[in-house]
This record gives sequence, C-alpha cells and structure tokens, in this order.
Amino acid sequence: MKQVMKSILETRIVIMALCIAGLSSALSSHAQGVLLSLNHDDAGLGLAVTDLNSENYAMVGNNGTTSDGYPSGVADLDCFGERFFYILANPYRLVTLDALSGEILHSVYIDNPLGADVPATNLAYDWTDDKLYAIAHWYSNGTNVQLITIDPETGDVETVSDGPDYGASYGSGNCDLDALGNRYFMFGGGKLKVWDTSTGDMLVNEYPPALFGSYTLESWTHPMYHPVEDRIYALHMLQPEEYQWNGPLYQTELRLARIHPETAEVEWYTEDPISMDGIQSGLCDLDPFNNRIFYHRLNGMQMFTTEGESLGSIPNPSGSISPWANVQYHDLSTDPTAIVGTDATSTSVEWDGESALTLPHQLGDAVAFEGWIDVNGATVMDPEITVTDFGTVHVHGRRTGDNGRVVEVQRSYQIVPEPVINAVTDLAPTACNHPSVVEPSQAMSGPLAAATWYSMTGAQVCTGCHDAPAAPGHYIVQSDGCPAARVAVFPLD
Repeated sequence: MKQVMKSILETRIVIMALCIAGLSSALSSHAQGVLLSLNHDDAGLGLAVTDLNSENYAMVGNNGTTSDGYPSGVADLDCFGERFFYILANPYRLVTLDALSGEILHSVYIDNPLGADVPATNLAYDWTDDKLYAIAHWYSNGTNVQLITIDPETGDVETVSDGPDYGASYGSGNCDLDALGNRYFMFGGGKLKVWDTSTGDMLVNEYPPALFGSYTLESWTHPMYHPVEDRIYALHMLQPEEYQWNGPLYQTELRLARIHPETAEVEWYTEDPISMDGIQSGLCDLDPFNNRIFYHRLNGMQMFTTEGESLGSIPNPSGSISPWANVQYHDLSTDPTAIVGTDATSTSVEWDGESALTLPHQLGDAVAFEGWIDVNGATVMDPEITVTDFGTVHVHGRRTGDNGRVVEVQRSYQIVPEPVINAVTDLAPTACNHPSVVEPSQAMSGPLAAATWYSMTGAQVCTGCHDAPAAPGHYIVQSDGCPAARVAVFPLD
C-alpha cells in the first residue's frame, strides 16, 4: 500500500485571535481590514491608515512624528498590542508607534554588539512570543547577515544564529516570519533563506528555480508568508534580454508565485505579468484571510488575489512623497475569542481501504496536542490515530506564547481512495473515461449504466448494473470500450 501526502494541498492553520482590534470605533466595523503605513511628506513621517472598504486614506494623529531617514520596508506590526515598529538610520533607532493614536511609545538607539555596518534591518515581529527579529548586516567585508532580536523598549540586541551567513546580499524589508512555526524567511544572494528562530539554525538555503531559464535575468523579492496555507507568496522579476533605452521606464516584468517554504520549490506562478516594475523595496503585505496581496507602485497601491487576479488599485493621495511607506495589513478582528479561517482546505492522504494507516499529529514541539476528531466525530486522545474509514479526521492543538497569547491549531486530513489501478486476477485495468469515485448505490450513466462490476478478488458482483454497489470499497468495472477500470465506492460526505 502506498500512502501519498499531497504537498500541494496545504495544511490549514487556524489562528485564534490573530489581531485584536482597536484602531478606533470608526474602523472596528470594517471586516476587510486596513493598511497601516508611514506617510512621508515635507513634515516628516507619521502613521496613516487606509480603510480597504472605502479606500479612504487618513492620518492617525499628527504627521511629523519623526524625521525622514527610514529604510524602505523595514517595519512590522504587533496587532495584539497595537504597536507599529520601524527603523530610522544614521544613527540607527527603533521607533515604536501607538497604532491607535500614532504617538511615539519608544524611540531607542539600537545596540550593535556584533559591530555590524547595519545594526538592524528587515524587522519581523513574533506575536506568539512578543519578540522582534531583525538582520544585522555587513557590507565592508562581504555581504554577510546574521539573525538577531531587538528589545523595542531598550534597543538591546541578542544574537539568534551562531554566526553570519556569508554572501547573503539582501533587499531592504525583504523578509517575513512564520510565528507559529518559528521560521524567519528572507531572500538573500538570490536564495531563499529560512532560519529556525528557536535555535538559530538555517533550515533552508536554496535557489528557487529559474522560471524562464536565466538566473542572470531573474530574481526574487517580497516574500510574504501565508500562515493559513503554510506557503510563501513572492514577486518574481524578469528583466528583458535587451533594455530598450528609448522604451518605457520600467521594463522588468513582475509575476506572483507560490513557493514551498521547506524546499524553495515554485508550485505555481502567473503565466502573464501582473505588472511591470516600479515597486519600492519591501512595501508589500498579505491578507491571509481574504487571500489578497498588496504592493506599492509609483501610481498607487496595487491589490491582487493570491491567484494573481487584479482587484484594482488605490491611487496615491495628493501631497505625499510616499503615502504607503512600510505598509502593514491589519485584520481588525474585533472578537478576541473568534477563530478565523475555519473553512480550511486539508491535506489529502491516499489509502487502499485495507492496510493499516496510522497518522501522527505532527503539530511540532511548541504546540500542545489536544486530541483528534475521527471520521465519526469521536475524540481520540492518542498522539497517533489509526484510520478505519474514508472521510476527514482533524487534529487539534494549542500554543501559548510567553506573553500568554494563545494560538489554536487545527490540521485536517482527508482520507481518500488510492487512484492507483492494480491488476486483479486476469483483468488488466486501463485508463478509461469513468469516474474514479462514486457513492454507494449511485445511479450510473453512460457506459457505466450497463457495466459488470468485480470485487478486488475478481469475484463478479453484478452484471448489467444500473447502480453502483451499495457496499463501500474498491471495484473493477468492465463496460463497452473499457476492458477494466478501478472505481472506488464510498460516501463522499
């Protein structure tokens, strides 16, 4: 028996209380969420909010909170604590704004115990453990990077990885974090780099494939982790073989792609470009609950589905040098006990219906196992569940962060019949235009309306049958034009 875990059908992570709302009473009813960003104009920097329902752009408090000097895209949001983090350079400071009022909560100089040329860049906030991760960078002795954490109240730095990763040139703000899985993602030196934030070990250091056959003309940017699908969405850039000096200003094509975080394998990408270049580094984010991608081009905020379909754009407001600097999506969940995203896709597991099939919970060390729900709705408290029937099983767990915040995890496994066709006695199954799965006693049509059905031992079940057998199981079917095809019978609901 061959069991196949289909990697392209993702484990769905159900997140409890991902972001507690509270930008203001005027915004709390907006189910589509908002974009928080830095507004950069002649007065300096200030926090702005864009309502994704009305597309209204407004300041949160007064502008001119701090002066210019921000690295592009180096920011993140604590949606539990309503804090917006960003970095100012020369000298390097970490600024924490109150996301409700736009006022400064902290503005601290960043410690530099490693003597890095850039003490901190590429911020990523872990909302399960209340930690702020960043990259220390050296350019004077090669393009080296090292993973660190920063205390937002003091600026103190602690190293996470044991040493620097050499030759890892990076894009500003070019990172993201899987808080539940303790993984920090970054594109650097043309590679997808993944660190384990709990140990500092590098888990992945691989080149994504060249989609058009040229590592010279192709590059990757803007990794956006989807916590519901456990996948990375990113922008792929394809430069022209010959630049047209009298042609358009931007000639590099942008495509949206989905990448497996453990292998750097590209699972899907848009065949046609979603736009041309003109993006600013790191000015993007992802809405995992409504499956939307946001990124800023010169003419406004672009919006796409995670399937690459355009949702339009929001034009730049007047009077701003950069209205969506360091943009962050805020879900605005108003109920701290609500579980978001319960209608999940599940991992598909193929089973022959006869051999023993045991599934481990695979929740990870950081998640407390809370039991299985089998296909009949019964609770099973063993860490491994033995499958006895086709259908869907769920495993539940809970993770509590150092700050007491809770994440609930649900992973679903759909147990389906093996589609592999096996020979039975002297029957030689072939590929035929028959459904591979039907329901018990289902009325047949077409060639199957007068077929002969055999059990998997070769015994004839019926001939000239107008309905499928009533007993669930696997059968070999013979009909006009089809010597033998395997058909599974089991309840689909």
